[in-house]
Amino acid sequence: MKHARTIVGLVVIAFLLIIIWFLITPPTSLDHNTTTTSTTIPEHHGSSTHGNCSANDDCIISGCNNEICQSKFEEPMMSICVYNPPYPKDLGYECRCTDKKCMWII
Repeated sequence: MKHARTIVGLVVIAFLLIIIWFLITPPTSLDHNTTTTSTTIPEHHGSSTHGNCSANDDCIISGCNNEICQSKFEEPMMSICVYNPPYPKDLGYECRCTDKKCMWII
């Protein structure tokens, strides 16, 4: 019985550490050839991957709160719902293809 409680305790601690890691880690792309930092919108409101595009239709919005602008050719982006409102669209930004890169722009 004591051994089972120790295992349960270790599992709970591991689970809490994973949750904390997700809370402090920004969303990332599975494609390591892109960046998730935005040069056009404050980071705490959203991010752009600057993925490759040739037309606006190549850019899509993803993320828990629709805060990520990415290329439809990239792996889907993950987000853990930590961005603060207002979100990019609330601020008048559009997910567009600019200079062959998907990014939030006004």
